[in-house]
Parts: sequence; structure tokens; C-alpha cells
Amino acid sequence: MVSPDRLNATLATALIVPLTSRRRGWDHRVPLLFDGVRGELCTDQLRAVSKERLRRYLGVLDPITARRLSSSLQSLFAD
Repeated sequence: MVSPDRLNATLATALIVPLTSRRRGWDHRVPLLFDGVRGELCTDQLRAVSKERLRRYLGVLDPITARRLSSSLQSLFAD
């Protein structure tokens, strides 16, 4: 979930960035190792979903990956 806490507290939806285990190496995707699996955060597939669809808590990104994700999202929308 990448939506700000202030929105999460009031809206029934959340912004998410899906992750995949299929690595393509595209510039806008963020590589990561999550739960022992190498994959990518698909910033090109940003979605707003109902919180009811979020079934379980998977964890938190490490600080380096979180900064890379933030930077990737900023550059994606900067143009």
C-alpha cells in the first residue's frame, strides 16, 4: 500500500503497487527481495482497490527499497 496514512484513515480504498516475481528489468520497476523471493514492484500498474480486497498483511519494505519506490513513483509522474 502506498497511499498516505491520512487517506487510509478516511477512504474505503487504498493505493497499491503490485509486486511480481517475474523480473523484466525495466527502469520504472523497482527490484526487491521480499520474503525470500526476488521480484519487482510494478509502478506502472498503480491501482486503487477496496480495502476489503486486502486479505492479509505481508510486511514492510526495507528503507532502501521504500526510497527507490518513492523515487520511481515521483519520476513516473514528473513528466
